[in-house]
Amino acid sequence: FVFNAGLLILNDELNDIFQFTNLNGVEMQQIYFQLRGLSRFNIRAFTTAPSDTYVSGEYKFLDRVKFAEKIKRVFSNTDVSIEQARIDVINGSGRPGLAGKTRRVLSSYNFRVVRIDNSEEIFYRNTLFVTNPDVYQATIVQLKLMYPDLEILQRNFTGRPTGDMVLVVI
Repeated sequence: FVFNAGLLILNDELNDIFQFTNLNGVEMQQIYFQLRGLSRFNIRAFTTAPSDTYVSGEYKFLDRVKFAEKIKRVFSNTDVSIEQARIDVINGSGRPGLAGKTRRVLSSYNFRVVRIDNSEEIFYRNTLFVTNPDVYQATIVQLKLMYPDLEILQRNFTGRPTGDMVLVVI
């Protein structure tokens, strides 16, 4: 299995991970778990061009801005774009920066993240709070593919949501 985007190469047994990127370990782990949760039909591959990189000293790095744009083109989901669900992303883990990183990933899939924040309470499972799930079916299906363990609660989040749904990530 090869994710040929300058990010991740796994051998057939998935034992060795070779990292060729300027993303940190948490971001790499997020990508791995998201890819693992996708069905074969939703996985798309692409290669990066030399113009997607820059050199610093002896090392070549992937340009995050160019890479994010390429991911957005390859992985965009038209149904999610059409629904335009406004999503609040809440960090329920206590790990700094998780909501911001999640926003970047979701934006690559054409999700409309309107707010990021940290939860005062610790959650133990990725959770989606949505009061009207019938209106946002494509969005919920795509989130379920990205977060296979996602618990969906048909009620309001206890904080002050600004969006149509609240995704609490751990």
